[in-house]
Amino acid sequence: MSRNNNKKTEANINLRAFKKIHRVSFFHFLHIYFISLIFSTLITKCSQKETEEQKTKTQDFSFEIIYTKGITEINCFSVQLIEIQRERIFPFLSGFITVDLAKENEVKPNKVEFRSQEDEEWQYGKGEPIKGEEIKVDIFQDRLTINIKSPVFPQNKIYLEIRGFTLPSPTQSCESVYEDFKKTGFSIQNVAIGRSRIIDPKKENKTKGILTKITRQNKFPSDTTAGITIEGDELPDTFDFKIAYPIFSELEENLETKMRKIMLCGGINLEEKSVSRTCKIFDEESLSFEEDEIPMNFPRVFGSATKLLDGKIVISGGLSYDLKPLGSFEIFFPDLGLFLKTTRTIPRFLHYTFSTERNIGIVGGISGNGLWEKDLEVFPISPTENEKIIKGLYILDYSGNLGACFAENKNYIYIIGGINSRKIVQIKKETIDLGIIEAKEFEVEKIGENEIKSLGNCQAVAFEQRIVVVSSLGYILSFTVEQEGLKIQGQKITDIAPDLIRTKKGFSLQKISILKAVLFGGIDYIKQKDSSYPTQITPSYELFIISPNGQISGAYRTKYSRVGGVALLTQDEFLLIFGGTKEGKSEVLFIGNINFPENITTEKMPEEVTKSQVPNLWFSENEKHNTSKIKLSNMKKSTKAKLLSHEKDNMTQKTKIKDYSSWIPETIQLIDENKLIDGNKIVNSSYFISKKARKKETIDYVQEK
Repeated sequence: MSRNNNKKTEANINLRAFKKIHRVSFFHFLHIYFISLIFSTLITKCSQKETEEQKTKTQDFSFEIIYTKGITEINCFSVQLIEIQRERIFPFLSGFITVDLAKENEVKPNKVEFRSQEDEEWQYGKGEPIKGEEIKVDIFQDRLTINIKSPVFPQNKIYLEIRGFTLPSPTQSCESVYEDFKKTGFSIQNVAIGRSRIIDPKKENKTKGILTKITRQNKFPSDTTAGITIEGDELPDTFDFKIAYPIFSELEENLETKMRKIMLCGGINLEEKSVSRTCKIFDEESLSFEEDEIPMNFPRVFGSATKLLDGKIVISGGLSYDLKPLGSFEIFFPDLGLFLKTTRTIPRFLHYTFSTERNIGIVGGISGNGLWEKDLEVFPISPTENEKIIKGLYILDYSGNLGACFAENKNYIYIIGGINSRKIVQIKKETIDLGIIEAKEFEVEKIGENEIKSLGNCQAVAFEQRIVVVSSLGYILSFTVEQEGLKIQGQKITDIAPDLIRTKKGFSLQKISILKAVLFGGIDYIKQKDSSYPTQITPSYELFIISPNGQISGAYRTKYSRVGGVALLTQDEFLLIFGGTKEGKSEVLFIGNINFPENITTEKMPEEVTKSQVPNLWFSENEKHNTSKIKLSNMKKSTKAKLLSHEKDNMTQKTKIKDYSSWIPETIQLIDENKLIDGNKIVNSSYFISKKARKKETIDYVQEK
């Protein structure tokens, strides 16, 4: 009886277990079935959506292109989007437009084609007809805004290129000129070129660029790369800058984009014929001047600026509104947008201001008595004693001469040349913070077979350890200081004719990139070899690109002659030139490669640049130099100078300050009439020297008749 009951119980347990297993399996099966159904549906929808997106999805780009005034004369343009691949450049979008920029506000390009690979045939919208929405060009206030919907997705950096063409005859079409250019990458009818900045399409889709007219000239030596000499073209009126000799300083730099904000302070306002007190900021990112101007405490021209480690800008010295030397420096605070601290100094102008980790230094220049200043002033960056500044005052046995120039690299400051001087002084920056002035003195006796009596008025820039100097006598020098002495390379700017000598005054020399400097503007003085007086005085339109070894790598022509202008290089190919003209007109000059689009950005200086491999260069080594360490105990006693709330008579300068107020009418007249204008001064050097000394200095400048 019990056995039967056990069997029955066991059977019931097995039946319940079977029902439970069956019930779990059934629900598990339904769960898996519904999940798989949902998953398959999602996959189907996603694949359908992806397929639809592949057909319709495009990548949007927007390019804002500033164009020069000469572009309005052109009505045929090509437009190309170019990808910078590892070993080559690859245009993946191409088209052309015909437009009258002076009348039309919007235009649609013709025959816009795309391709994904180099060996692929050009296609309209990747095989489908263009609907007219893939690319649009809007025209507004001297700017082209080009919006592109690209069906090609570039994986590398890209940029936009625009070319302008002339039509040689009424029967020739823009399309035929465009097709010929697309095949070869070059056209003699190409009279304009524009490029945007390079962007990474994975990170950004908007950028700016420049389009400028190219005018070919044969008045100067040809550019070694393009075989022609190119002339600049005028920028829109929004770029007007009616200042000569502004004080140039770099305000800030975007470390990612390398775009800077440049501060241009003071200078001579050629329209108002006065010394300016305000600063204008040019933004390389927006390619425009900021609307707000920043006032300084005093008007200044021929002052000097340096940037501190914390970003503050120090501006010192210069001539004031009455053309008297200023005895103060002031500090600009970028976070406040104001010049606040003003500190008393020795009055001087055409000097040099520098900074170390702990100090601000001022050296050289012309003092209030019209003589070259030998005192080197050192001010601590962090003042103590309730805002009193303890100034260190040092005397240099040789601190330059009238017309000397300055250069600075990471470790040294250089004082170079001047009238009747061929000396170069090297000052070590590191020891200045220790209260010691360590200086080496060199003499440039020869360059090749040419004996050097004087370096004359000059300007200089630094490329790491190599210093490039341009002399008013027409020499371009590049030197380094090594253990065995001074090593120099050099060349001379070509004279007009074998029997004529040309010197340059009032020119500008600026470093525009890590591998380029630019020399432009000023006045050319032409005279017979056996004469002391010029037979011709003409404004200079020449512009030279100079490499770190002192070689001229390109010769161009500016649209306007300039005295005391400034230049900025953008996109490594477009040179913006401001100031130095009475009309205030600015211009842009294309100095890149015209034949085909290429990216010429270089991050590091190649070793070949510093080697003497260039023909027509002179090379020499000078071992003659003196080394002297000047200890603090041998210096003048330190003096204290309180912060100035307003300008007072400077008691640290014992000699009587010369009154330069009578210069202003004649100074402006000299600039207006392009007369005797010196490389570093707006007047003839004879203002600063006696008639007796003047006879010995005819090698550097032209005497007054």
